[in-house]
Amino acid sequence: MKSIKTKYLGFLTLGLICMVVMVSGCTSEEPTETINETQETHPEAKNVVIVNSTGSFQYGYYYINGTVKNKNDFGVAYVKILVRGYDKNGELVAEDYTYANDTNLAPGAKSTFELYLDDPGHEIVKYEAKVIDADKSLYEYESKSTDKSTKDRKFPLVLPEGEKVSCPYCGSFNNIVTDEIYLEREGKYLDYFECRNCGYMWEEKFSYPAYGTPV
Repeated sequence: MKSIKTKYLGFLTLGLICMVVMVSGCTSEEPTETINETQETHPEAKNVVIVNSTGSFQYGYYYINGTVKNKNDFGVAYVKILVRGYDKNGELVAEDYTYANDTNLAPGAKSTFELYLDDPGHEIVKYEAKVIDADKSLYEYESKSTDKSTKDRKFPLVLPEGEKVSCPYCGSFNNIVTDEIYLEREGKYLDYFECRNCGYMWEEKFSYPAYGTPV
């Protein structure tokens, strides 16, 4: 009888251990993922600042909008803003990031931004917004036109062989360049085309500027 009792207690102990292991596995939770703002950023981001911002609750969301300013003496692009919303106890409710509405910011230029944080329980009572990145190397739009009076003129683009660019929609060569900007990073010209036959508009990049008789 003693051996049977001992064997029974052994099975009971083993069962309890298995239950503890199973419960421990079921109650483990994945850590909440947060936005990493400590990763390496571009140093030029330090001189891009938020000059004003406001926040308000709107239909299940906390809406934040504001303005950033580039205080560098050079242009930057893709200004990234991190926003965090907190409850009355200072606990983090939601966080997300957005980019300035203008991709490129010249020296001293400003741009607006906006973001909606999920807040279905109307818990957010305060927020913080900060610029966490900006990139000088991606600031690529710089006009090389020295005659500002010709900025809004339209030019037919003539290829080195003397041929004009054909419309990708109707195939017509009767096209004009409505605007042109220089891509500093690529060393190319981005031309905006308009087909005078069908009205189709598109853009193409070239290693040389548009030229011809202004329209």
